[in-house]
Amino acid sequence: MKDPRVDYRLYEEAYHLYAEANPPETPRTRRDKLRIVFWIVVILLTGVFKFYFASQVPLCTEFGCP
Repeated sequence: MKDPRVDYRLYEEAYHLYAEANPPETPRTRRDKLRIVFWIVVILLTGVFKFYFASQVPLCTEFGCP
């Protein structure tokens, strides 16, 4: 028994639609990388300052704590 003929036009159309819906990613530029590093530094510094200022506030909330 022979296999039915395959219509490759359907595959070509599906591939074309897939490529149109999912364009290839553009590589990251130097500016994009610097922006990522900048935001990582900002987030880390924010965490450090929060930790520092939280450690300056006394945790004792009862009346009469020194």
